[in-house]
Amino acid sequence: MMKRSFLLLLIVPIVLSACTKEESARPLDPGYDYFPLRVGTRVEYQVDSIWRDDAHDVHDSESYRLQQVTAAAETDA
Repeated sequence: MMKRSFLLLLIVPIVLSACTKEESARPLDPGYDYFPLRVGTRVEYQVDSIWRDDAHDVHDSESYRLQQVTAAAETDA
């Protein structure tokens, strides 16, 4: 009898918690805030590239600055 009442005490809260109202669907977030782009902004990067070809014993590297300018806003369908 004790086991049965203990099981009932475990099962009733689980069943009652499953009977809640459904949440309304949240609006879709396209993620524009992840990589914000504002027209007219400039970002400059220092780029370093190192490569090697062991078969021909060739090693080389290069370093340069890359500037990204946001000139216009465009939304893809």
